Amino acid sequence: MLSHNLKKIRQDKGLSQLKLSKLSGVAQSSISEIESGKSNPNISTLRKLASVLEISLDELLGKPKVV
Repeated sequence: MLSHNLKKIRQDKGLSQLKLSKLSGVAQSSISEIESGKSNPNISTLRKLASVLEISLDELLGKPKVV
């Protein structure tokens, strides 16, 4: 879920992996590994990515919204 969400949200915001990397301070190779499902990031990395993407951790992780 995370891998799909990160890639979709990044693309929806018009960001390349390289641009997201520069803005977040997370290595481009790490972003690539997360998006391909090869890596599970720590909470610090998730926070950096969510902050740059201007979304909550719940949105990034794909947790369903409670209505």
